[in-house]
Amino acid sequence: MRTKDEIGHLASSFNGMAQSILERQRELVSSQKSLAESELRYRTLIENLQEGIWVIDESAVTTYVNPKTAEMLGYTVNEMMGKSLFDFKDEEGAKLLEQRLELSRSGVKQFVDAEFFKKDGSRIYVSVSAAPLIESGGYKGAIAGIVDITERRKAEEALRESQERFRAILDNMGNIVYLKDLEGRHIFVNRLFEVVSRRAKNEVYGKTASELFTEEASKEFDENDREVLKHDRPMEFEESFPLEDGVHTYISIKFPLKDTRGKTYALCGVSTDITNLKKTEEALKKSEHSLREAQRIAHIGNWEWDMDKTFFYKSDEVLRIFGRKDADIESLADYLNAVHPDDREKVIMSSRKALETEQTCSVDARIIRGDGAERIVHMQGEVARDASGKPMRMAGIVQDITERKQAEDELKKLYRELERRVEERTLELKRANEDLAAAKTEIETFTYSVAHDLRSPLRLIDGFTILLLKKQRERLDRDGQDHLERIRASVKRMGQLIDDLMNFSFVIRAEVVTGTVDLSAIAMVIATDLEKADPEKKSNFIIDGGLSASGDEKFLRMVLENLLGNAWKFTSKKTGPVIEFRKCGEEAGMDVFCVKDNGIGFDMANADRIFQPFQRLHSQDEFPGTGIGLATVKHIVQRHGGRVWAEGTTGEGAVFYFTLKTGKS
Repeated sequence: MRTKDEIGHLASSFNGMAQSILERQRELVSSQKSLAESELRYRTLIENLQEGIWVIDESAVTTYVNPKTAEMLGYTVNEMMGKSLFDFKDEEGAKLLEQRLELSRSGVKQFVDAEFFKKDGSRIYVSVSAAPLIESGGYKGAIAGIVDITERRKAEEALRESQERFRAILDNMGNIVYLKDLEGRHIFVNRLFEVVSRRAKNEVYGKTASELFTEEASKEFDENDREVLKHDRPMEFEESFPLEDGVHTYISIKFPLKDTRGKTYALCGVSTDITNLKKTEEALKKSEHSLREAQRIAHIGNWEWDMDKTFFYKSDEVLRIFGRKDADIESLADYLNAVHPDDREKVIMSSRKALETEQTCSVDARIIRGDGAERIVHMQGEVARDASGKPMRMAGIVQDITERKQAEDELKKLYRELERRVEERTLELKRANEDLAAAKTEIETFTYSVAHDLRSPLRLIDGFTILLLKKQRERLDRDGQDHLERIRASVKRMGQLIDDLMNFSFVIRAEVVTGTVDLSAIAMVIATDLEKADPEKKSNFIIDGGLSASGDEKFLRMVLENLLGNAWKFTSKKTGPVIEFRKCGEEAGMDVFCVKDNGIGFDMANADRIFQPFQRLHSQDEFPGTGIGLATVKHIVQRHGGRVWAEGTTGEGAVFYFTLKTGKS
């Protein structure tokens, strides 16, 4: 049995324990009440957040979403509860989501931008901050904060598209575009910059002009850049840049780029290649200079009258011709007032006619120069009209023709004097021709008379010589007979000389009748006749076929008879004589023919002498002849418009050339 004290002590202990239990119960109730209040506050907070909260279990099934999440996707909270996270993704998005969940199962937090389907089928872009739920070391799901970034995403895409469009525009511009930071390093270049510099963007970015271009070019670029930054405004420069095909000239517009606070952070440049324009400009300047010089030299000025604007343009040469200053001729009226009063109406009428019709204004008139001198000018103008035919503009030229007019007047005087002299000379020539015809008739009469008078005594001498040789041969000794034979030979030679002179006279006076002559056929006949006349002599004739020329057949026959006859004669003492007739080439549009032999030839010192009458290189006993034949050949060829010449070597033969016009086929 316990004692009273023990019982009292035990009672006191129970009483303390009970009191402690009661205190604990009161604390527990208070704590639960606080927790409930806290949960209520947090739930109220989550339920009213402007960001979404999405909780899934380990199978990706939705266990909680706040109203904002449901609102974002166009659902109610109840419609989303119990649905799989994959129900809000397409097939490709589901695969990416699975990869993300695998990371979450490994305890990795996720911070990603994701795309989900809304209830109406449209898309929503959100920023997700997800953390895995781990209990007792195991993955129990995940909780994520969701922020709608659709508008931001659209704005970013719009900005990116805008940037791409802007870059496309810059890349396809016909100008070089570039950006440099304040240290001169390139931070952007367009495609044309790459093409011109022959460097890719990655080779350009971060580089300065001195690292990319020649020292001279980079120095010019840097100086211009500093000027822009110094004056803090857009500026224009003409810059040069060496390329493979030479130095190109660019017009560069450079300006500073500023941020929202107005602080300069970069420099932009736009350069346009004006090389061809500069060349055109230089060519135009040269052309204008040449035009001015040509106008000055030719004394031709140009003018233009704009009828609508009453504007009158005149070149410097117009002012020089009129001897006036620019202010003296400011209108068409000033221009016309400078015309001589007696010629002014003529100029006005010509201009009016051009305005009223399609004709050109063209008139010669006198002008009064500023110094009072009188000059003669030629004025010409044409009218330009609009679509309705109304005159809009008149342009023309004025040329100082004073010297030309004076020269024409002088020429007219000379022409009249020349006509008078021609008439006088014509009359004199007519008289001379009449005298020449009379003289020619007298010469022909004399020639025939001489020939007839010479032939008669020669025939008598020859006849009596024959009688003496027949009847008195026995009485004559050998010397006497030889003398008589010599007399007969001289008579024969005298007869041949008369015949040759008659032929030469005929060649001089007879008319040349032109036609196509077969030279090969004539040469063949002559060669045959020569061989028949002296059958004991054997010569090798080589005559080309198909040779023809334009001329008089009777005269050309005489040419070949003389040349082939001479070749036959001068090869008579040659063993194996050869005579050729060929075409040897062309000269001045004429055919060159030649007669070649391997006879005795001649010394070239006598080449011109052999064509003169009665000039012989050999004695009569050695080679008989009259010395008229080659002179006759020369005269015939010259009358046919050709020439004749010879080449020879003593003891080796000779070649005689002559030219004739080509015969018509």
